[in-house]
Amino acid sequence: MPASAAAAAVRRSRTPGRGRVDDHEERTWQSYAPVVAAHRTTLFRIALLLTNEAAAAEDLVSDTLIALHRPWADGRIDQFGAYARRALHNRFLSEVRRRETFATVLPRVASAREAEDSASGAVDRIPVLAALAALSPRQRAVVVARFYSDLSVEDTADALDMSTGTVKSTTHDALARLRVALEGIWS
Repeated sequence: MPASAAAAAVRRSRTPGRGRVDDHEERTWQSYAPVVAAHRTTLFRIALLLTNEAAAAEDLVSDTLIALHRPWADGRIDQFGAYARRALHNRFLSEVRRRETFATVLPRVASAREAEDSASGAVDRIPVLAALAALSPRQRAVVVARFYSDLSVEDTADALDMSTGTVKSTTHDALARLRVALEGIWS
């Protein structure tokens, strides 16, 4: 490298307010974009079921994907989809644990866009989302992992870092609460 090019590189790296981004880091961010694009919609849907709020779901997904960049770039993630789902559930449960009190979650009313979207089934989803919102965060995470993400009991236990017995009992309790909450709606 000529001396003038080396001096310019040193000046750029010392410029106040500018972080130095080497070619390797830039390539990993660029190559991470297709991975994010492939999994973002699924993660958003899961997060929406967990949080029951679009803005909170988007924040949860964004925070999770940003946190996963470094382990992905280092090659520590073999199955990105499964790893990302587990990270999303863990981040959700951690955020809930940090709160000192839980606000009562009111049933969510469908937005105009959802009501117009015939494929969304918004009319059918409103009671389900309200019933999910009434579950404890742990119950909600188990139900979403088991029935939306279609994970087995063992995979759910692994993803949420709990025993299979805890998954089974939590699922049983959550389904009992959902049955009571949804009683009469589809009968």
